[in-house]
Amino acid sequence: MRSGGFKVVNSPPFCPGGGSVLYIQGPSYSMVTERRTAGMLETKPGSINVRVLKSVNWTEDAGFHAVASWLRLFTAHQEHIDVVQAQNDFLAMGARRAIEEQMTRPERDHKSRLPFLGVDGLPGTGQAWVRQGILAASIIVPPITSHALEALVAAIKGRVRQPERTLIAPESFPDLDRLAAKFAARRTAGGDPASS
Repeated sequence: MRSGGFKVVNSPPFCPGGGSVLYIQGPSYSMVTERRTAGMLETKPGSINVRVLKSVNWTEDAGFHAVASWLRLFTAHQEHIDVVQAQNDFLAMGARRAIEEQMTRPERDHKSRLPFLGVDGLPGTGQAWVRQGILAASIIVPPITSHALEALVAAIKGRVRQPERTLIAPESFPDLDRLAAKFAARRTAGGDPASS
């Protein structure tokens, strides 16, 4: 996946005219981390500022420790953050837990209402957390096995020369139109757009 979630972050519900994103990366040794970061940087508008935090692996605990370490810095409490975007759903959950557990009440009340966005969008985790209102959205990374097998069979049968690289488009959960409507309704009602 190349987008890194920034198509969702830059959509009207989150940063319509710009803003600040707390971006939690996966482990530095991972090609997935590199590609998602490259995609984020390629699609990020100049009006969005990004604070990048690095995690040691893809777990909720890693997301928690990355954000908790950042929160120990004085400057973290001075920064305005509009969105928390993590490179997977577990990192997003860990980031949310760190903010809820590590901040003082006034800061926590504000920052725990932020939209928390993840990537992977598996039905039992990311999609379930979105339905429960724990995450605002997740990017579904579709399974690629069927596409790979079809390409392999076509290549073996000699019917089609396969491209060197095939990109499978990720999708937002919920879709961007539904997400925009949800956040617009909450803003109009004066409610918390991040909750469900």
